[in-house]
Amino acid sequence: MELTLLCSGFAALIYFVLIVLRFGDVPYYWFWLLLSFANFFLLSLRRLFRRKRQQKEKIVLQLFVFPFATYVLFMLILCAIILRIFFFSGNKAKEGLEYLIVMGTDLNENKMSDQLQKRLDLAISYSKRNPDTMLVLSGGRGKQDKSTQATVMYYYMIQRGIPPGNIIMEFYSRSTRYKIQYSIEVIMEDIMGEKFAVPLFKRKQDSKTGGRGKGGRAVPLPSSVGILTSAPNMYRAVRMAEKMGLKEVGTIASEEDLLLSLHAYTKEALVFFFERLSGVI
Repeated sequence: MELTLLCSGFAALIYFVLIVLRFGDVPYYWFWLLLSFANFFLLSLRRLFRRKRQQKEKIVLQLFVFPFATYVLFMLILCAIILRIFFFSGNKAKEGLEYLIVMGTDLNENKMSDQLQKRLDLAISYSKRNPDTMLVLSGGRGKQDKSTQATVMYYYMIQRGIPPGNIIMEFYSRSTRYKIQYSIEVIMEDIMGEKFAVPLFKRKQDSKTGGRGKGGRAVPLPSSVGILTSAPNMYRAVRMAEKMGLKEVGTIASEEDLLLSLHAYTKEALVFFFERLSGVI
């Protein structure tokens, strides 16, 4: 056990350093430092327990059992969620979608990141095969950015021949939850042909049937909507969309950077865990 804790602690620490050096301040990068500390802390407890037992000193067993049990339970839950996300396939997007939500991701010094470019190249390829599909570019401004993700995405796609009339922009969201919610709102606005001062999801409506347009006419949610995001982010994005009323959401997943893959799946599992506890999903 001690060797396992020691190796796990150093592995998490090394991975933390690699992430910081290669990718900088990515969300939840601190988790690996915390995991390293947890492993070294449990290692110290294990050695203290062994020494006390050898010296036949009094041992308060609960002080040793509780941290280990908590750690093991948390890691089991986390690994189970990671596996669920990893093996999630969803409904592969069909050709001829009405709308395709292209979810943005963090910019790199206010410029296109490699991950974002992978998503956009997939969106461009799909759009050229399906010229009637409306692309919803979703992503707001990060803390260190001057431009919104949607704006950077828009100019990239325009330069590669996508007609501006095939693009709808949503540039207020900064998380998966609001990217999905606000994207559905702009889709509804596009269907209704009108703009609202108050977001649709703050109005009284049945999310399963859509919103109401001028004159109180019922407008159903579109039945043919896809989501394009990274593979780790897809499970949570689809669950959000389904909770907000979309059915049979099509999925197009971009590949994650190999070095960042473990972190990406772990981050998504952590966020899903906390959102599940809070009732968001």
